[in-house]
Amino acid sequence: MREFLPDHHGVAIVVLFLLGSAMIFGLGGRAHNDLWLAHLLGIVLAMPMVSLYARFRSILPKENLYVGLDTLFGTRVSRLLAFLYAFSAWRLGCLVAKDVATFVDIVALDFTPQPVFMLFLAILALWATKEGLETLGRWSVVALKAILFAGVLTLLLLTTTVDPQQFLPVLYNGWMPVLTGSLELLDFPFLEIAFLIWAFEALSSKTSPYKILIPGFIIAALALAATSSMAMAVIGPDKYESSYFPVYLAVSRISLFRFLTRLEATVGVIFVLTCFLKVAVCLMVTCKGFAHALGFTDYRFLVTPFALGLIPGSQWFAKNQMEIHMSATKVVAPYEILIYVILPFVFWISAEIKMFRRSKKSKGTSGP
Repeated sequence: MREFLPDHHGVAIVVLFLLGSAMIFGLGGRAHNDLWLAHLLGIVLAMPMVSLYARFRSILPKENLYVGLDTLFGTRVSRLLAFLYAFSAWRLGCLVAKDVATFVDIVALDFTPQPVFMLFLAILALWATKEGLETLGRWSVVALKAILFAGVLTLLLLTTTVDPQQFLPVLYNGWMPVLTGSLELLDFPFLEIAFLIWAFEALSSKTSPYKILIPGFIIAALALAATSSMAMAVIGPDKYESSYFPVYLAVSRISLFRFLTRLEATVGVIFVLTCFLKVAVCLMVTCKGFAHALGFTDYRFLVTPFALGLIPGSQWFAKNQMEIHMSATKVVAPYEILIYVILPFVFWISAEIKMFRRSKKSKGTSGP
């Protein structure tokens, strides 16, 4: 059964997916006090790829993209590609689950074993994935409204502790730290939007991928830029780069009239909600991909084993907080260039050629 996704539901999913786990880390910290420039440059560098993802998805708007690969590359190659993207999505889901468990362990319940948090998150993601994309879209719209209200209010209060001098001098160390910081942002989280085109199935129209991916990306990217830059201006560039959770640390310093305090709990709730959405989407991409690779039409019977597999998988891909921090702040890895850039470019070119040949053939058959 195909799941139809309204455009505004898709935008909400994109925003929460990109915010998930990214909003709390020290992204782009290598840019130091030019962090805001690194974010803006990262947005500019990511836009061509986001547009490419949208264009590729718009060529096949009414079907499962894994099935669409069959017409482009044949069954064997498409199943191999499905396996690659499914495994990559599952790895990302494991890392996000580890992020949540580590965060809760450090800031709240340090005597509770991390697998307990991951089991709770896995059960929620299992339920959401089995319910399908339509249910996840409706939940995302409601959650996004609440998160935007709480987030904007928190940022306004954070301005009371901002030190504008932290943004100066501009480009003191040149453009190289800015470029390095922007490449960090490309890897995590900007180009992770590539996984979303595998989750979406039947969209409203051929223009829907543009209406979903581009606005969702811009909203999320600007929100991350504002949050990260203000956090840096509160705690300073050195502590921003070295801290595991700099945004949480910055918000903890809000104290308005010694009455309005402990607002970092708001950041924690937003973090967990967005991570839940991200894990659910990753699980959906994983199960759809493996179902196609194995030749099945329905993915739901795979949800339970892969959801429970998030617990051992998270321990395998990231054993401790240091590995998580290094994974979040690294520059783009070679295999990620393959799945985020090279393969999508090949898919797009192949789809354009296929569509051109099809239109040329239809014109030839309809001629005199």
